[in-house]
Amino acid sequence: FGACIGGGDSCVVADYATPDVGIGVLPGNAAALSASMGSHGPTGNTPTKPALEGAIDYATAWANQNPGHATIVVLATDGDPNVCDSDLPAINAIASAGANGTPKILTFVIGVGGSVGALNGIAAAGGTTSAFMIDQDPNVQQAFLDALNTIQGQALPCAYLIPEPEGGEQINYNQINVYYTPSNGPEVVVPKVADAGACPADGLGWYYDNPSAPTQILLCPSTCSTISTDIGGSVRLLVGCDTIAE
Repeated sequence: FGACIGGGDSCVVADYATPDVGIGVLPGNAAALSASMGSHGPTGNTPTKPALEGAIDYATAWANQNPGHATIVVLATDGDPNVCDSDLPAINAIASAGANGTPKILTFVIGVGGSVGALNGIAAAGGTTSAFMIDQDPNVQQAFLDALNTIQGQALPCAYLIPEPEGGEQINYNQINVYYTPSNGPEVVVPKVADAGACPADGLGWYYDNPSAPTQILLCPSTCSTISTDIGGSVRLLVGCDTIAE
């Protein structure tokens, strides 16, 4: 998201609601992202409020058009808000509205400079507890990449919409399976359990949010923890084969 270089910092929310590069699939979107970042640099002030509001507006619109995806905002900043209404409670309110909206848009914060308290406040309001402060790391570039990888793991959803069968057929809730491919091993089946109370303390499992009228597939807490911290892992949902259960 850009500011008006050379003409002062824009305080218009709409200026930040149109991305230089839209949300896309990697690695196909990598070249456009790299080119965009290479052609921009930090300049001017820190108009956090309109930038964050515009980013959340865009993310919300995209999420509404692409249901079933986890959509987040990452605010990377080199300082505290200082123009365009730098009132922290007002900025926190914007982050909170995104985190508590429908769809839910969490705000993660990566800070280089700026006060820890201010940036932590934005992250907490945005539903992500605290900011990633990387300016004290001797290798800032690697620290930034590590922060993005951690964010990817934390943002991975532990709830999935039930996939629609092909050809307009009726959903058979006894013919849905969940598979997990860890970053360092072969794909494994995640067995279905009866409900949240039947989740294993360790190991893998999933259950329906409502056994009589399911709308979502929910991963058990131990499964969610395992998958969320496996940066290179992936989850696959398969429809049409009898459900594998414990």
